Amino acid sequence: MYRAEESLLPTGTLDYDAITDYLEQGGYSVTGKAQGELYFLENEDIGSGQKKIPFLAVSLSDYNELRALSGLEPAALPNDTFGVSWNREAVETEMQEIDRNIRQIQVNDIVLNKAQDADFQDSIGINLFTSRTKAVYVLPDAAISDLRIATTFYSANTDKPLTYEFAKQFEENMGTYQRELGNFPPESAFIRLNTLQSNEGISNMLLLSLIGTYAALVLLVSSFTMLSVQQLTDTIEQKHRFDIIRKLGVERKECQKTARRQMYFWFGLPVLTAIVGSIGVFSYLLWNNYNEIIAYVMPSQIGIILTLSYISFIIVFGCYFVSAYYLFQRNIEKH
Repeated sequence: MYRAEESLLPTGTLDYDAITDYLEQGGYSVTGKAQGELYFLENEDIGSGQKKIPFLAVSLSDYNELRALSGLEPAALPNDTFGVSWNREAVETEMQEIDRNIRQIQVNDIVLNKAQDADFQDSIGINLFTSRTKAVYVLPDAAISDLRIATTFYSANTDKPLTYEFAKQFEENMGTYQRELGNFPPESAFIRLNTLQSNEGISNMLLLSLIGTYAALVLLVSSFTMLSVQQLTDTIEQKHRFDIIRKLGVERKECQKTARRQMYFWFGLPVLTAIVGSIGVFSYLLWNNYNEIIAYVMPSQIGIILTLSYISFIIVFGCYFVSAYYLFQRNIEKH
């Protein structure tokens, strides 16, 4: 975890070899790994705390190791230049602003210029972007020497997914071991394993889906039941009116059409209001949180969730409307 405070900075790195050995001894061969450090450009950046977190720097070789884990081609930088790696939540305007304002940086006694087309925004995990940082400078390996370490990281791919039991054991044992090294404050270290993240994500999604579905169905059933009961309790008065209309010579088909229009109004008005309101609320939430959402959820997934939700709504609505209309029509035609 990145903390720009002297007392919270690491005095050493993770024990990288211990992590690899633990995985392989557990029967999980490491097919690719990325390990390294992130650095402060200037010692003056230390002590800024969490209010204004300065950008850190990573060496080009460490950055390319992370890219390789995601199956990406290695990045290249001309001599005496630097690039910028952005997290998935950064927007184009932020990238353009930094590109305009920071065309040159000084690292020790070396002046580096911004390389052309060296803004990288690929999916490479979270190692470079802890504590709300949105960007990291990518520097030539030679420029990294003598810089102060801000964070240390390790990532790996294995030949097969970790089992849930092994992942829990790894998280506990390796977390304890690395913290006991004393190279960083215990609260600054964290472990993320795909097995545990996926399990937690599926569990949370299932729980939220069940709660949301249950609440939605209760509200829908309650609302449509009230609408149906209200319409059916009014059939005595409505029957008298339709009797008068028929005696005045209005045909049966015309009476049925009038009844349908009435049902469309009483059912359609609250339903239309609910749909417009839900679309408005969802659009507002999506607009305000678009960058955070789109970084982790594909637009097609959002579309599928919305489509299934509205299809379920339409099915429940159709069942209530048809049954209420049928009973209403039968009641007003009784003699």
